[in-house]
Amino acid sequence: MKRLRATSQEIVLAIAAACVLADSSFEARATEAIHRQYVSPRSTSMGGVRLTTGLYDDNFFGNPARVTANPHGKFTLVDVSAETTWSSIGRFGQLLKAPSDYVNVMGQGAGDNLHARLQTVVPAYYGSEVFGGKWAFAVGILVSTTSDINLRRSYNVENAVITDVGPALTLGRKLLKDDSLSVGATVHGTYRLSSNTGLTLLEVLRGASLSPLSNGGEGTHVDFGLGATLVLPEALQPWRASHGWELHAALAAQNLLGGGYTNLPVRPFRLANLPPSQGRAIGVGVAARKSSLAPGSSVPLQNVVIALEVQDILNAGQGSFFRTLHLGAEAQYKMLLVRVGINQGYLGGGIGFAADIFAFDLGFYGEEGGLNLGSSQIPSLTARIAMQI
Repeated sequence: MKRLRATSQEIVLAIAAACVLADSSFEARATEAIHRQYVSPRSTSMGGVRLTTGLYDDNFFGNPARVTANPHGKFTLVDVSAETTWSSIGRFGQLLKAPSDYVNVMGQGAGDNLHARLQTVVPAYYGSEVFGGKWAFAVGILVSTTSDINLRRSYNVENAVITDVGPALTLGRKLLKDDSLSVGATVHGTYRLSSNTGLTLLEVLRGASLSPLSNGGEGTHVDFGLGATLVLPEALQPWRASHGWELHAALAAQNLLGGGYTNLPVRPFRLANLPPSQGRAIGVGVAARKSSLAPGSSVPLQNVVIALEVQDILNAGQGSFFRTLHLGAEAQYKMLLVRVGINQGYLGGGIGFAADIFAFDLGFYGEEGGLNLGSSQIPSLTARIAMQI
């Protein structure tokens, strides 16, 4: 009797089939996460809130009115952030060692979403209290690459890799006699390159390329966002005088032109396909702030903020409303910042360190990868390092 020898492709198919039989929820693990053009580790560690709390880099794709809240002006020399999942670290390490063995690596991790994001905001300049003290602005070049790779029950290889590159300019102004109202606008020009997300495992086994330059899409557009923040009148917060808490409300919208990547004729690779569009996103939120908490204690906390926001209205697809909910808090002790939050129902937290020219953020959070809350958590680790003058 001849000895049977299984090829690597047959082994992968066997592993995939075993995963299907062992896990009836496998198909639900297809990535349906809400894609955002930019997310900061500070924001994600605070449950994803940014419309009422965002500073500096979050001005560009969060709430542009928050540019007036930046504590001081600065020029950024280095600003790099990255995130991934525990399951992705080992897989990406294997892919780096043996990129040609992509299928085997995918087969070993069938069912796990391999998630990674790398972002830079360099160079960037943030001007605070300019043009008479009422105005503020921010300008920078953002580069963001997000990768979500998954082997589905249908034997489709989800290879969602999206890269966004382009400049952004944000301008904001304080209004009213007490500066309680701020408004802002952001205009950004973005080139997007994306991979093809519709390949089958059989096509991959036959040598179909996973490179965006072979079967992906590209496009460029100019789009803009608007936002506003308001410190609520004292009549609506009678506890302000006695307890020191101050309520802020926020409203913001991004990609008001539709985010189609079609209104600029910049397609350097001349790809036939367009990338996925970035839909309009509307968000509202409220935040409670207090300059100092427990001032008489040995560990007085400063700049305390607690925020609740609803984001990505119109950009959440057919998913549950609960995917748009975000709750978070931050407090400062000297140069240390402590953060905690609930992002789409998943717990998150982190710490930050802020000095005059150096900043470091480290945190974790959970992102909903399915359409309904609790169907598929993407537990991510996130970090950022920045130098500014």
